[in-house]
Amino acid sequence: MKLKLLGTAACEGVPAMFCNCENCVKARKLGGKNYRARTQTLIDGEMLVDFGADTYSNAKRFDIDLTAVKYFLITHTDHDHFIPQEFYNFTFGANKKIEKVYLIGSYDVKDEFVRIMGKEVADEYLGSCIEFIELKPYETAVIGDYKITPMNAYHKDGAFVYVIDKGDRRIFYCLDTGKMPEQNFEFMRSLDKPFDLVLLDCSYGRVPADKYGGHLSLYDGVNQVAKMRESGAVTDNTKIVATHFAHWHIPSHEEMEKLAAEFGYTVSYDGAEY
Repeated sequence: MKLKLLGTAACEGVPAMFCNCENCVKARKLGGKNYRARTQTLIDGEMLVDFGADTYSNAKRFDIDLTAVKYFLITHTDHDHFIPQEFYNFTFGANKKIEKVYLIGSYDVKDEFVRIMGKEVADEYLGSCIEFIELKPYETAVIGDYKITPMNAYHKDGAFVYVIDKGDRRIFYCLDTGKMPEQNFEFMRSLDKPFDLVLLDCSYGRVPADKYGGHLSLYDGVNQVAKMRESGAVTDNTKIVATHFAHWHIPSHEEMEKLAAEFGYTVSYDGAEY
């Protein structure tokens, strides 16, 4: 299972469109890894985790063949993670390799699809070229070659973090969450093997621990990783990657790397592969 991170920022991107804070000014000056699109990940060229407004530009800059994407796994319905109207471009005038795609997530994903597209159009699409697969917390779904187990995030109703298995590799996609419910760690204790990779929310960057809810900082992440380790889901062989950065709270990529190294984390960037 190969992951390519197409975007590694929170909802405003880095630098943010309408911001001249110190971090955004520095990002524009430095460029390179300091430019971050809204968070999105491609798995094995066939599964997109989240389907936000940067999908088209991400595909161009990383030469991604979107006609090969079969699965759209949605973490939650905030606009930086899910733009249902982009599916109009799947249905009209497209010469597709894949005649049907799978939209995967909580009940809220389908509700948002219907709300944005309108019931008549949604019913037409969901009855033909898009199949919705509803996931339920702590229940594993086998989808193609993947086993996907959602757990509740501390973010908004219907938001999930995901354990994703394929072959002998197991990843934990832990974005858009604050400190997780205790049930998540209880569930981790039942897993038959630890995570190989954890993608960890770091929206609040260098902000001190316990200052905000709904997202994590480097310091909040330490607590969450420690609890994962206690549950047996994280070991010394687990790679911890910080991602989903908000422009207000992060210095340059290089400075973030130095900070994260103190905790044994790797700092993601757009285009990183794991």
